Amino acid sequence: MGNNQFTITDSNTGLSQTFNVGSNTQFGTFTNCTASNFTCVKNGQLVSVNVGVGADGATLTASNVSAFNGFTQGVSGTVISKNANGTFNMVVSGMSPTLNGVSVGQVVTVNPSANATFAISGGETAPSGSTFGSISDVIPGQGVFVDSTGVTAATNGGFATLTADQVQLTPTEFTGTVGSLSSPNFTVNALNGFDTSNGLATVQVSTGTNTSFFNVAGNAFSGLNAGSTVNVGGFLFNSPNGPVFVGTQVGGVTTTASSGGGSM
Repeated sequence: MGNNQFTITDSNTGLSQTFNVGSNTQFGTFTNCTASNFTCVKNGQLVSVNVGVGADGATLTASNVSAFNGFTQGVSGTVISKNANGTFNMVVSGMSPTLNGVSVGQVVTVNPSANATFAISGGETAPSGSTFGSISDVIPGQGVFVDSTGVTAATNGGFATLTADQVQLTPTEFTGTVGSLSSPNFTVNALNGFDTSNGLATVQVSTGTNTSFFNVAGNAFSGLNAGSTVNVGGFLFNSPNGPVFVGTQVGGVTTTASSGGGSM
């Protein structure tokens, strides 16, 4: 912790990353803290951080910070499919703390309990026409963080099953080609094979005052051009008209980039 900055440590790799906070940083719900500001962030908390990249393309400023209240065994991953029995499959990307029988890169089935709660991390809200309140709102491509209350080993060539009492939607990112532009929204085409095979050939991206732009002219929406390649970070939602992506950062792709996450 420092002056308007904090450091999180990835429990899987031990690597640390420091983030700044600013006047536009939003804070979600923290147990025993109603201030909704930086004073709610304490050492030892398990947190979700949605990062905005500065105009220089290097400075990392938290656009959203939220605590995973009530989580005792957090497992993060990307949804790859949803099953007819009210479960979904995901590829594990991290755990906090580590969990016996589960490893990064493993495909697991998540079985939300009857009373499981669904929520959006980082204080984000769903766009008009979308929600994240039940299993029906889960779609492939979403990033999620679940609180596992138990693990059942795989049988008959299937996947290990995590029973979960909480499922939170977390930021994800993808790279594609800008299609049509209608400020403050645009579409992205030419996504990867996983996305297209799951009905995400085109995604509508919604931007706003909390969206940061970098590596585009003027570091603003006006710097986007149809046909250019961009990397978009934010939250993926289902809607009656198809997937909608709430973009928190949009960057022009000039070099290969990667991202990670962790906890304090």
